[in-house]
Amino acid sequence: MALVLIGPVATGKTTLAKLLAAATGKPHVSLDDTRWIHYPEQGYRPEKARAFIEKQDFLGLAHYWHTFDLHNIRRTLEANPEGVLDFGGGHTLFFEGEEATALKALLEPHAVILVLPTKDREQSRKILRSRIHAQGEHPEEIYRLNDLMLDSTLNVELSNFVLYTEGESPEQSVQRILEFLRQDTSQL
Repeated sequence: MALVLIGPVATGKTTLAKLLAAATGKPHVSLDDTRWIHYPEQGYRPEKARAFIEKQDFLGLAHYWHTFDLHNIRRTLEANPEGVLDFGGGHTLFFEGEEATALKALLEPHAVILVLPTKDREQSRKILRSRIHAQGEHPEEIYRLNDLMLDSTLNVELSNFVLYTEGESPEQSVQRILEFLRQDTSQL
């Protein structure tokens, strides 16, 4: 069973996944990395992606990437059924209907942890905007993607556990994830 961390951009999924992998001895895999292996299997065209980037149309780029996300998720889970996977901020975005059903089926056997700053959606927005602004490049586009993620009900439906991280260190958050997983020892 894989441990899968999902959530908006800048929630700390990758940091938590690396710490969780170290704590469990499972390999860490980022879907932001595996996309470059799996997208081309489905006809990904880098020049099309570059065109979105040149226009600074990052929402359009996210929609284009979405075309390949379900395949990337499937192939990554097949190759890493026991890994700790962090999904990029957009990997669960734009799934509807049959695609959402297929995504739920892929993730159902795994422990899916939704990472958010707080229970309060507006406070989460503010916290994430502050983090993204500090990172610099194209914050308005990332704000829009995160707003879509925060407003989506799919992430909650996909998750077995929602982790609110405000006020605690990444190490404390990992301890809470491990406590959750120990409740069902088959997940470790």
